[in-house]
Amino acid sequence: MLRVIVFFLGLIAAFSAGAQINDTAFAAVRYSFVYLSDTTMPPETENMILLLGKNTSLYKSYDRMFSDSVIKAQMESYKNAPPGTPMQLGMAGMKRGNGSAVYKDVANNRMLRQENFIKDYIIDDAMPAINWNMASETKNIQELVCQKATGSFRGRNYTAWFTTQLPYSNGPWKLGGLPGLIVEAYDDEKQVVFKFESFENVGHRKIPIALPAEHVRATAKEYKQLRELADKDREGFMKSRMAEMQNSNATAGNISGGTITVVGGGSRAGGGGSSKRRVLNNPIERSEN
Repeated sequence: MLRVIVFFLGLIAAFSAGAQINDTAFAAVRYSFVYLSDTTMPPETENMILLLGKNTSLYKSYDRMFSDSVIKAQMESYKNAPPGTPMQLGMAGMKRGNGSAVYKDVANNRMLRQENFIKDYIIDDAMPAINWNMASETKNIQELVCQKATGSFRGRNYTAWFTTQLPYSNGPWKLGGLPGLIVEAYDDEKQVVFKFESFENVGHRKIPIALPAEHVRATAKEYKQLRELADKDREGFMKSRMAEMQNSNATAGNISGGTITVVGGGSRAGGGGSSKRRVLNNPIERSEN
């Protein structure tokens, strides 16, 4: 198998961090997310989850949650290893998932966006106010009776199917504001598609709706500049950030200074397995309004 030696200190720092627990989820909604981020390549498919709380919600990659839990368990097995011990992480068959998340604080009409780029960045964003036009057309999605609505959001026109059988004014990603849960949505070009997979009551599990306690606050402009800087000199940026993480107090105890071997490295999301690096030439948000 292909073995890639990397310094995965960003992940180590993330696992050493706590979390800000503001709410717990009473329900979990699973979606399949299809997105054509690079028009020269096939669309990516990713499994997502929406955690619904009394006053908040959190939408993030289910694939990321799963792979993180597997990696964390493997890292725990090295907890008592001698300093500098090389670590081997098995990632075969796993989708890595993306590190973005959308946190909605409904009580305070506030939305936060989480981005993971070596570190976790938290960015303030405006709570969407989508002017939905509700139609009389209905259809069944699984066992749910859904009603059609259309609206524009940040440069794309969306069709949403919501159900009052699940009376939660929320939905995947930044979509919401209808008198029921949005279970399916897509833009006119079908380049962005959210497809309902399941709904589960999870109140008994006490799942926290939380953002990482250790993070960097940034404006949307600052984070955009950071990514542009990294794209200009990706190798140099990665080396500088890894060196910073290695020298910080966030480095995890006995495995400080060691290398990590990733076996059968998982992909970020489904995309045909091409080795070509994706270029974001089709942003999901085409405008600021």
